[in-house]
Amino acid sequence: MKGAIVIIVVSFMLAWLPFLARGAKPKRDGESWIFPAMAAVHFVYCGGMLLGLLLIVLALTGPSDDRNLIITGGLGFFLFSVLTWPKAIWVQPAGILQRSWYGGSKYLPWHVVSKVKSRRDRSIIVTDRSQLIVFTPFHVARDYFLEKLAEHGKELAVDGTARGRGRRIQ
Repeated sequence: MKGAIVIIVVSFMLAWLPFLARGAKPKRDGESWIFPAMAAVHFVYCGGMLLGLLLIVLALTGPSDDRNLIITGGLGFFLFSVLTWPKAIWVQPAGILQRSWYGGSKYLPWHVVSKVKSRRDRSIIVTDRSQLIVFTPFHVARDYFLEKLAEHGKELAVDGTARGRGRRIQ
């Protein structure tokens, strides 16, 4: 019974967070618009990191029976949270930039963006055939992001091959 409650709560949270993200506002930084992941998503990722650290500490200080298994699980939670931390997206006059917390970034000038498409999970993929920038359902202001793309002549493609202005999907 407890497992069913956990599944229901997690399912509710995963359905509720994208709904909240649609109404959240992007940040303005000079000429750029910043579309970060929601604060609630950052909270969930911090929880994953803390759970991982807690498992590691408990394994190191507790009985040695299943120490290796618990340390491996703790490292898994911690590394997953650190490596998949949601990346902020900057829409700039010259292009689109996705930057991670550790300094890695992807930059696509507007003239090389070849495709903008939507996935079933309502994430938006912006690509130039070699790199892709992913706007997840957990990033703030999806509709405003689509408006900013449209200002630069990039709209969601219907068949995945359209370039520039395609038919817009809602």
